Amino acid sequence: MNSKTPVNILMVDDEPANLLALTAVLEGLGANLIQAGSGESALRHVLQTNFAVILLDFLMPTMSGLELAEIIRTRSATPIIFITAADLADFPIEKVFSLGAVDYLAKPYNKIVLRSKVAFFIELFKKTEYLAVSERARYLAELGAKEGRIRLILENASGYAFIVTDIAGRITEWEGGAEGVTGWSSEDVVGKSLAIIFTEMDCLEDLPKIEMDVAKKTGASQDKRWHLRKNGTRFYADGVMVPLKDAAGQLHGFTKIFRDATAERLAAEEILASEAKLLQSQTLFSLLLESSVDGIYGLGADSNCTFINPAGAGMLGYLPEELVGRPLSTIIHQQHTAATQDLIAQCRIGEATRKGLTVRVDDEVFWHKDGTPVPVFYSASPIIVDGKPGGTVITFVDVTERRRSEAEREKLLKEVQIVNKQISEVDRRKSEFLATLAHELRNPLAPIRSGLDLMKLSGNSLKVVAETRDMMERQVTHMVRLVDDLLDIARISGGKIDLKKELINVNSVIASAVDISLPLIEAGQHDLAIDLPDEPIVILADPVRIAQVIANLLNNAAKYTPLGGHIGVTASAVAGEVILSVRDNGVGIPKELLPSIFDMFSQVNCVDSSGGGLGIGLSLVRQLVDMHGGAIEVYSEPGSGSTFVVKFPLVFVSTQSAEAPSVIKVANNKPQNDVAPLRIMVVDDNVDAAVSLSDLLAFKGHISQVAHDGHQALMLATEFKPHVAFLDIGMPGLDGYETVKELRNISGLEQLILVALTGRGTAADRAKSSEAGFNFHLTKPAQLDAINELLAKVER
Repeated sequence: MNSKTPVNILMVDDEPANLLALTAVLEGLGANLIQAGSGESALRHVLQTNFAVILLDFLMPTMSGLELAEIIRTRSATPIIFITAADLADFPIEKVFSLGAVDYLAKPYNKIVLRSKVAFFIELFKKTEYLAVSERARYLAELGAKEGRIRLILENASGYAFIVTDIAGRITEWEGGAEGVTGWSSEDVVGKSLAIIFTEMDCLEDLPKIEMDVAKKTGASQDKRWHLRKNGTRFYADGVMVPLKDAAGQLHGFTKIFRDATAERLAAEEILASEAKLLQSQTLFSLLLESSVDGIYGLGADSNCTFINPAGAGMLGYLPEELVGRPLSTIIHQQHTAATQDLIAQCRIGEATRKGLTVRVDDEVFWHKDGTPVPVFYSASPIIVDGKPGGTVITFVDVTERRRSEAEREKLLKEVQIVNKQISEVDRRKSEFLATLAHELRNPLAPIRSGLDLMKLSGNSLKVVAETRDMMERQVTHMVRLVDDLLDIARISGGKIDLKKELINVNSVIASAVDISLPLIEAGQHDLAIDLPDEPIVILADPVRIAQVIANLLNNAAKYTPLGGHIGVTASAVAGEVILSVRDNGVGIPKELLPSIFDMFSQVNCVDSSGGGLGIGLSLVRQLVDMHGGAIEVYSEPGSGSTFVVKFPLVFVSTQSAEAPSVIKVANNKPQNDVAPLRIMVVDDNVDAAVSLSDLLAFKGHISQVAHDGHQALMLATEFKPHVAFLDIGMPGLDGYETVKELRNISGLEQLILVALTGRGTAADRAKSSEAGFNFHLTKPAQLDAINELLAKVER
């Protein structure tokens, strides 16, 4: 296109030789080539002359290329191409593009590429100047100077594609040469993902997203890869993606600017192929082999080694001359040779090579001269001479240390996972412990609260006061035992507990432990069988703590054995050890819980369990046994009971005889009931809690009967036909939720008011009881006023 306006090119470099070289490359383009040896000189030219493009050296004395570009940008929108000898890894891409740079080239630059880029801007300048002055003025006035300039660039830069996307990568604008380069029209792509122009392999690797992430993080992402046209052919893009941010730094999308550099890419590949021939020069090739720290191995068409560098030979324990002329199987074990040869043969296919095929193997084993394996990563590429395969070059790296590091890392990750799992388990048990602690403390408080109310209503009846006092003593004793266990655990964990050891008779310690546990054994109506030797067995221990160990085991046996069960205690001296065992025929322990049964907060039935405890008793037992130099084991099958075996070092066996306690059987007492206008059923496995509440209701003028588990409650309800039922949730066998479900199915009890009475009072607990069918939810210990208010709502 003809233009009366001269086309000027400004070349800025402080080295005269570089300016001469640029002049030689750009001669014949029909433009005035103007040289400037400094930033100051270049600035004077810019103020006096319009230029189609400025070729600007990045590194110059006094005024650098960046400083000059900043000044030029305040006065002119002339395109700038930076030419730099700086390390591209440190090159400030985002900065130079923000100053109006349209491209950059690294020294030594490709002459064909430079000439092509400058020719493009010469044509762009001519086209821009060709527009009528009046039309351009009207156009720029209408859109504004800045927008008009951008529009002119977009419309005339047919060689460059300008694509804008939103933050999700959906195309919003398709400008410039986007349609010409890709074949896709704006109507085809607007609203679709930018991935439409990426190859299938790049999409599988999620490169569209990666490119946006890099641009967002670094300010610019280079786009130098193969893309797809609409017709399915590929083109090589050369450009950049930058984020679109406002003054506040808010991201609004991305712009991707690129040109079709397929011809240059293919030309560069041809240049590389030509340069590969030069590598056959002995001097350059020897330099490459000597300086490389990676292994470089040459394979001839006959599959014999043609060369190997010292680094590669050293990795395998050879001198280079020991491998040259020998077959590939020398370094690749025979079992791998066939597969490897197939890969290398595939590389030799010229057509596949021209398409960019190179075989890379990340998991291979080469063999050391001493016969040990050497794990490597390698790539195999063909050597093409005059368009024909002339062999293969294999580059490899010893990854032994990397593999070791990866193995150590995997081991560390597994250890971290184990620790995290342990921490999670401890945290879960702690949460269960706190919930159970609240439940266990509220359980004895409930009958104590009821007892206080009962004494107020009874008018200080001596009989009622005496019975209530006994009940309160039992519940307070239970609470003290809970607190003592907690304090013992704290003292042992902090190393603040001192054992007061003395020579003690095991038989007497067992008798003391039985006295401690007898109330709980009697409450469960269990048979207790004690089998002790005639001769007293003596150990060196703290009698209080050993009695505590045995009592805890007996309490567990009593709590986890159904009503009327069997509990046995034995002691014997065997091979220098005292062996104590406590066995029961209770519910047993699931196999999966056996390994952790002595851990802190570990329980068989911990939530809403009848007397399930705090999950610290067995942990306390183990720690006390350990402090005495003993050991404890457990044997159990679900449904077949449990046996705990404790071993202590034996001091001696006395010849003095001793009597063993006899089998003990205790029956439960039955609660008494009075007559009252409302028939009320109280169901709680805690006898004191049930009886005290029943007595309290009787003093209020109601008829009250008691059951201590879900099955008794069902039978009692069928005959008693209560108006109201207070049910504990955590009961053995049939719990409160299951009992409610069965009660709702009994004919004649459709109007029965069901009240949950439990130690759990969170919103989730209340929602669960309501969903199960309870009408009301009271938290232990329930206030008398709350009970009276609830009963007042019941229709007679």
